[in-house]
Formats: sequence, structure tokens, C-alpha cells
Amino acid sequence: MQRVKRSTAVAVLPAAPAGGTPGYFANPNPGGGVPATVPGYEWFNSVQEEICAIIAAAGIALDVNNPAQLLAALRSAGVFQTAAQNDDSTKAATTGFVRRAGVQMANVNAITGNTTLTAANANQFFQLNPSAAGVTVTLPLANTCPNGTIALFQNTSNYPVTIAKQGADAIFTSLNLSSIVVTPGDSVMLVTNSAGLWLLFGGSTQLANSPSAGVFGASLSANGYKKGPAGEIDQWVYAATGTSVAGSMMVTLPVAFPAAILSTVACSANGANPATAVGVGGASTLTQVQVYFAANTSGVFVRAIGK
Repeated sequence: MQRVKRSTAVAVLPAAPAGGTPGYFANPNPGGGVPATVPGYEWFNSVQEEICAIIAAAGIALDVNNPAQLLAALRSAGVFQTAAQNDDSTKAATTGFVRRAGVQMANVNAITGNTTLTAANANQFFQLNPSAAGVTVTLPLANTCPNGTIALFQNTSNYPVTIAKQGADAIFTSLNLSSIVVTPGDSVMLVTNSAGLWLLFGGSTQLANSPSAGVFGASLSANGYKKGPAGEIDQWVYAATGTSVAGSMMVTLPVAFPAAILSTVACSANGANPATAVGVGGASTLTQVQVYFAANTSGVFVRAIGK
């Protein structure tokens, strides 16, 4: 491509003539009184400059011996501009726009300490990797992010991380929450909606932070429990007998069984004589297990499964 180089060419682009009505080239019929449309200098200059502008935008120097420069320019990185993040107009989408619009996550970020995110962090992946407990990540204000904005988190550390809302926002499952906890090894996706909420999706994080959390809750302490998806509850308790003679006692469970006890077992806590006779009795309830023990039993371990 090259601008016209004839001896009659001028060095400065002349102004277009005044007057006239824009139209189309005629289908000439000299015999019928329809003359051919003759383009003027302004039309030739306009076509030439439109083409040259595309090639120049691609950073390509005009070359009279290269007839493929317009094609090369259209395939280059310099012609099309990347629209603003989350632009929902009908502009042409560059690969850069597609990437940061969430079709591909715009970036991968490691978070090791307390962090407050902004709308500039929209449609990004966050690796939660603190070296201690107590870290909180605060979400951007929902109304600063376009509808459908994504924030994806994965906890690759050994510590739970709190994801908190900002301002008057809410994190929504079936209730509006102010924060959620992403446990080690878990991941969660949060998406804004037209109501300005962060909608919660994903894994056990959603279950643990939903109104049904009690169904799947757990307390992994010395006297604790674990609730399963079928409605089962598995509990374990240590209780000191406080006596040197044989007897029985009621051992209180960490949580009450809603419906029934299915199975109970007990064993001695005597380190030197773990075979000390221990058993469970028939007076057990939804909240307590009756335990019998032989003399000199220092304590008992009880395990109960119910629903």
C-alpha cells in the first residue's frame, strides 16, 4: 500500500469541496441521459486515508511493493482496542477483553494476609495461602462491579480464611450473610447479581455457610461430633468416673440426637489396664449414655451413633 505518487499529487490533504449531497455511484446509461458518476479528488483521498489509517494503527510502514498490508494490519495487535473490563456493548472483543471478562480468569493472585479487594480485582482467581489463622479477605462493594462479576477463591493453606462483605452488601445463600469461612482445601465462587448481592456457589463452603449448616456441622474437639449428609450423627466423649469403686453414671453427649440412638460403645481410659470392664446400659437417652464400669476405672471413652 502506498499513497498516490504521481507528479500531480499534492503534499497537503486538500479540503473537501462545499455543497453537494452524498449519494451512490450511478448505473450509467448515456443513451438514456444517465451519465456515469465521476469520483472527485475528495472521494479518492478519503478511501486512501481510511486504508492508510488502519495500516498506520498497526505500526506498519507503507510499502508500495506489499499488496497485503491491510490484511496484515487487521491481523495485528495494534488495530483493535480492548474495551474496558466488563464492557457489555457490541464492540469487537479482543483476546485481552475476553480473558479479563471472566471467560478466562483475568489474573491469579496469592493472598497471604488481610486484604480488601476492589472492582479492579473482578473476574480473578485468588489463592488463599496465609501462614497463620485469622486472615480476612473483604470483597469489593457489589455496586461497583457489573452484574455477573466473578471472584473465585481456593484455600491452599492449613488455616481457615474468612471472606467478608463490604458496606451494606451481603453474601447470599438462602440468607444474607456478612461473611463466610473457606476451610483448608476448599474453594468457593462468588458472583454479583442485579440486586447487588454476592451469590455463593461451591463445595462444602456453601453447605457450611448455609441455613442447613447444622445438618453438616461438626466439632472436632476432644468431646465432639460430626453430622453427615444422611442425617447421621457420630459423637465421642471422655468422662472421668471420679471413684475407685465399681458403678455407673450418665455421660452427657455433646449434642442431642433428634430422633434415636442407633449404637453406643464404651471402653476404659485406664492406660495401665485398658481391659477394665466397661459397658453401656439401657437407661441411655437422646442426650446421655449410661455407662457401667469396674472398680478402679479412672475414666471412660464413649462413642454414640444416632440420628
